[in-house]
Amino acid sequence: MRIQRVAIAATAALLGSLALSACSGSATGSVTAGGRASVSASGSAAAGTGSASGSASGSVSAPASGSAAAPASGDATTDPGSTAVPAAAPGNSVPNAAPTGGSGGGSAATPAACTTAHLAFGIGPDSGPQTVTDTTAAEVVKLTNTGSASCAMRGFPGVDLRTNAGTISVQRSRQTPRLVTLAPGDSALFDIDYPVNNTGGSGVRVETMVITPPNETHSHLLAWNLGTLPATDGPGSPVTVDPVVSFPG
Repeated sequence: MRIQRVAIAATAALLGSLALSACSGSATGSVTAGGRASVSASGSAAAGTGSASGSASGSVSAPASGSAAAPASGDATTDPGSTAVPAAAPGNSVPNAAPTGGSGGGSAATPAACTTAHLAFGIGPDSGPQTVTDTTAAEVVKLTNTGSASCAMRGFPGVDLRTNAGTISVQRSRQTPRLVTLAPGDSALFDIDYPVNNTGGSGVRVETMVITPPNETHSHLLAWNLGTLPATDGPGSPVTVDPVVSFPG
């Protein structure tokens, strides 16, 4: 009787287990000859993003990680309505700057100095006395740029007068020098101021002018085309030279 009761109880337990596992899995049961009953059940149920499995003992196992997997790197999306900001392209991270150089408020560089080799020497306009009563006059010398590029000069030319009485080194006047820039073909002028010989005597006869342009060491010979200078006693000379100026003509 005891064996029968055990068998009946095992059968009831088996039927109950079969009923419980009907929704989520399967179950198997057996009764051994010794009256022992074994029940096993397996099943799975979906719960959100995880999984579960159960057995007759009632234990449930959670997913291995216990959490949903994160999106792969770089695949995250922004919230609806948000605007993505693109990364700056190489070289464009700094706003464009205003162009530099050129005419942006600066001054152009001064051309190279005029050289004797690229200057033509001649007599300029209005040389000599302008009226018969003039007591002073000027020998006007013209310097013309014969080069292919602009050049500049500033200051006093060097002038020596070769005369029948020796050489006269002409002194500078008190005028203020100014920068003169000559484009190819342009000219500059300077005056050699001297006293007119109204004495009636023979005076001092000038034969040649030795002219050295400002800031140059090479000279040029030019003939004196005017009259004589009055003879003077004592040292010094009444002849002076002015700085170079632009020739508007």
